[in-house]
Amino acid sequence: MLFTEANPLVSLDGSTLGVADDKENERAFGRPAASRGQSAYPRMRFVLRVENGTHVLFGKRMAGSATGGGPVPKTRLAQASAVSG
Repeated sequence: MLFTEANPLVSLDGSTLGVADDKENERAFGRPAASRGQSAYPRMRFVLRVENGTHVLFGKRMAGSATGGGPVPKTRLAQASAVSG
């Protein structure tokens, strides 16, 4: 695919990230379940778009750890497109 300024080649990627153990993060992101109760740290799930040529990250969206991997991209990609587009 030929890269043009008007039509860059982008990819969608996502992951989870442990965040600081404080009340604000726990309220915002929650703690995932663990074999003995809850995880030691709150976890944030995020999805972002990456411009393939320059590797610039843009159009990020974050959600709590209880949000599954499927719902975040499906519900957030249109919003990420609107923010970055």
